[in-house]
Amino acid sequence: IILNDAERRKVIYQPTLEEVYQSPELYKAYPELRDIFVAYEDMQNLIEGYYDPEMNMISLNIKLSEGKAKSVLVHEIQHIIQEKEGFTQGTSLEAVWGNEAAKYAREVYEGAKNDAEEQGATLDDEFLMRGAARAAYHHVTGEVQARNVSARMDMTAEERRQKLLSETEDVAREDQIVLMDALSGGESYAQEQTPIQPEDKITREDIQAVRAIPGKSVNDFTSEETQATENWARKFWRELKTKSPFFRAWFGDWRVNDKTPIKTVTVKGTKANLKKGTYKNNDTQWDIEVTNRVVNETENHSKRNRQLFIDALGNIDEIIENAILLDSVTRSEPETDAEIKRKVDYAFMHSLYAVVEDNSTGERFLAKLFVNEYYKQQGDGTKRQAYELRDITKTPL
Repeated sequence: IILNDAERRKVIYQPTLEEVYQSPELYKAYPELRDIFVAYEDMQNLIEGYYDPEMNMISLNIKLSEGKAKSVLVHEIQHIIQEKEGFTQGTSLEAVWGNEAAKYAREVYEGAKNDAEEQGATLDDEFLMRGAARAAYHHVTGEVQARNVSARMDMTAEERRQKLLSETEDVAREDQIVLMDALSGGESYAQEQTPIQPEDKITREDIQAVRAIPGKSVNDFTSEETQATENWARKFWRELKTKSPFFRAWFGDWRVNDKTPIKTVTVKGTKANLKKGTYKNNDTQWDIEVTNRVVNETENHSKRNRQLFIDALGNIDEIIENAILLDSVTRSEPETDAEIKRKVDYAFMHSLYAVVEDNSTGERFLAKLFVNEYYKQQGDGTKRQAYELRDITKTPL
């Protein structure tokens, strides 16, 4: 049996907006909104919801939590009001390339592609364009306004009066893209980091935002977690460009297919040759500090090929220089007495990988260098320190 839209609604119950969202003031101003249908769909992960004017229905991603579903629902209601009032409207990823946002999307696309080429990496055009479209979508005024309505929905009336709309918008007015032609079919997407943003210094509040997330790879962040750590996303973009963990989580991890040659580090010394100091990592251009801590942690945790990797600390400067960043995990354990005393807040544990060779046998092993990123309250931002060197292969490469 083939059912049309009206018949399908009779078979599969879909509540109206008034049944799932209580807002007497909204329905007083826009009574026609009462009868909009609300449905859940199994959508692509990054799409959170959309409004279909032909079916008069708001669809939400079935994977959303209750709180997030409410936020997306309010987002879509705002798009409907924008259309009714003739305000600047939202857009979709596909529509971006055909409106005023296209210029911004092209700039992001070309910038990311040039950065990748300078670093000797090849990025797939499809996800480059998708990411550039998402960046432009994020800056469209109609989308900024819709996100702002969601952000303010739990404020009291007094809080709304005290806070200007511009104070709670996540893109500055001068950086927004105003669409001259009204566009329908706006969609809501998971909020990932925006590649081009003004510089924001990391603060202790940003550290707390990271530590509120249980030890988790940036690759596995939810949209809410990405939004809560947006300053980190901007920081890593400035430092790493396409190598940023947020960029790779957003576009897809292109490093899986990265064919850039890696220099093998030959282990010639022992830990007695450890050179304390600060060394630059070529892959990230990060300065990484070496102290006795990397010795203590490596000795305490090494199991396979233990002596080789303790000896490899004598070449820690070369390992740092040639290691490749592949993952970043949040530090979430409670603050220790030592941390409080030293006024240090740990944020991320980065995993950098290097190939080491046993000078006596010629065998090669894959080494994992853990690097702490921390915020020192009396300093000028974040710093990085080598934490542990570990053998992650049971047999030689």
